[in-house]
Amino acid sequence: EAKIKEILPGVKTMITAGEPSLGIIDTPFGSISVEEVVNVFDELLGDLESLGCVHCCDNMDWSKLMKTRTRIINPDAYEFMDKFALYPKEVKAYLDRGGMFAWGIVPVGEETLAPEDVDSLTERLEAGMENLVKAGVDKELLLKRSFITPACTTSNLSLEHAERAYRLTKEISQTMKDRYFNDKS
Repeated sequence: EAKIKEILPGVKTMITAGEPSLGIIDTPFGSISVEEVVNVFDELLGDLESLGCVHCCDNMDWSKLMKTRTRIINPDAYEFMDKFALYPKEVKAYLDRGGMFAWGIVPVGEETLAPEDVDSLTERLEAGMENLVKAGVDKELLLKRSFITPACTTSNLSLEHAERAYRLTKEISQTMKDRYFNDKS
């Protein structure tokens, strides 16, 4: 964080910890407890001036991650958005204390990316958000505290597919802005 501030003074930054193994914590293959993970993320990201973000591209007990002080949770929403509806109280509490979601709705496998377009991915995202709203999460707050990302790293994609993933990410974001915020910015 200090080095980034030195290079880019005055620029708001986000530091992301990508942790795909969070999904195995509560399984027999997990080697540390959930409490240890929560403590590590709180220590790592809790005192940053930057926005601290945790990315997990596996399913997990999302309520545990929502108890950390991380400001942004970045799940693979393409695969696991429906799981968040299992935690409406935790999602609400996380949003109420200022948390945000970076919904990774654009798949990063060439085979899963190929048939998708802006409409299909936006529909998938909205359906997942609607599940949360039906469970009691405030829709306006959820929308205000959300942004769009690819589901995971695009480093395994060809340049052509990576560019398409980022183009879709931008277009879905614009579609959501136009649909829900018009001129509200």
